[in-house]
Amino acid sequence: MMSYDVIVIGAGVVGSAVARELSRYQLKTAVLEKELDVACGNSSRNTGMLHAGFTYKPGSLKAECAVEGNQEFDQVAKELGVPFKRTGKLVVGFTDHDRENILKYKAIGEQNGVQGMRMIDKDEINRIDPNAGGEFAMYVPSSGILDPMQYTIGLAENACQNGVRFHFGQKVTGITRDEAKDVWAVKTEQDTFETKWVINCAGMYASEISEMLGYPNYPVKGFKGEYYVLDKKAGKFLSIPVYPAPNDKGGFSTHATPTVDGNVLVGPDSYVTEDREDYVVTKEHMDGLFRDGSKMFKQMKREYFIRNFAGIRWKRYNPETGEIYIPKEICNVQLTAEDKEVLRKGQAVYLENMINRKGEEFSAFVKLDMNTGRTMYSRTPDGFNEQQAPRIPAEVYGHVFTAQEKANLQDGKTLLVEGLKNNGQTFSSYLKVNPYSGQLQYFQENPDIRRDTSRQAAQTDTAQGQQQGQKKGAKQAV
Repeated sequence: MMSYDVIVIGAGVVGSAVARELSRYQLKTAVLEKELDVACGNSSRNTGMLHAGFTYKPGSLKAECAVEGNQEFDQVAKELGVPFKRTGKLVVGFTDHDRENILKYKAIGEQNGVQGMRMIDKDEINRIDPNAGGEFAMYVPSSGILDPMQYTIGLAENACQNGVRFHFGQKVTGITRDEAKDVWAVKTEQDTFETKWVINCAGMYASEISEMLGYPNYPVKGFKGEYYVLDKKAGKFLSIPVYPAPNDKGGFSTHATPTVDGNVLVGPDSYVTEDREDYVVTKEHMDGLFRDGSKMFKQMKREYFIRNFAGIRWKRYNPETGEIYIPKEICNVQLTAEDKEVLRKGQAVYLENMINRKGEEFSAFVKLDMNTGRTMYSRTPDGFNEQQAPRIPAEVYGHVFTAQEKANLQDGKTLLVEGLKNNGQTFSSYLKVNPYSGQLQYFQENPDIRRDTSRQAAQTDTAQGQQQGQKKGAKQAV
């Protein structure tokens, strides 16, 4: 059995970036990937755009990371040796409503710290790129283009150079906690690994990994988008990405984007898919891309079409709408249309011959949590409110629980424990029992209070992390 300090699940762009960052510290780190190489999922199925950060909620961690990441990317690309062009971007409009939305998100971008955005008229659009559509536009000089596959490979290679081990063809099938050894046992189709920490970067399968770790499954939906790849003959006519005005929620429809290799990508459109790896393209959507893409790029001609592809963005959705994602299958049992309708109503269905993570057959009543989308199982139709008995060890990280502390944890209360010790480090943690798994969980912040994702909180976490780790000097990793 192979043992590590940290295991990262998923070798897409996020997992590879996390691995590279961890390689700066004196840690034994590994990455588990179900495919045979990095970037085999949606990390290679996107536009390859470095966004400026003008559509994200001011003060959010996403806005902060987008703006900071944009500003540092010239240096990152240089260190990794990957192609990058800071082309700028045109966000074009045709109607008064388009102008209202562009100005709305221009103001949001300014709040987020995006520099240099300005409104331009059609004459200036033509001076920047005469093949761009639009009657007016917002010019965003900080946007840029990159090759997402080469970027992911660069991150992974640098992490590997610094000692991170990549295990390919290792699909995770189960994760259990060994309290006696104070480790997680991560089981794949071939091997079992032990680790002190698990970092979930599994992309479209992140919700499944989350559930294996004992956390309630969060509701997700797949938003599929299809693309055209245009020949380099078309690439000579487009020098800058051309995006339509964002919709009221900040989303973009079909756009035209040059690539670092000299081609042009036209897409994506957006529609919901239930299949996690549904990468087929359809004539209906290709025709729509041609129609919408022609508004962005005047040289959109069928003679330039050489390839097409699709990608899927997996996103959390708002449970307040009451809409629940219904999977096609549960534990290897295909759901019928009738099963899906019953589950959609919040009722239970009885499924036979399901396969659990150990490969064992079982039958049970199945129901979906209407708040989280989590799959629940019960031996009886009215047993879904049953919760697992808390499993509280006598001691964790050198702290021996008092009778009162155990009682509080068993009652579902959150407990702040100070003076915990691990690898010579002393730390504090909030502890709480997961009602579904009965396992003890650890939190840096009080889980009963909404998480603060402000800049101050992010900086504090970063500072603590830098104090707890020691940098490596053999290879550079940023």
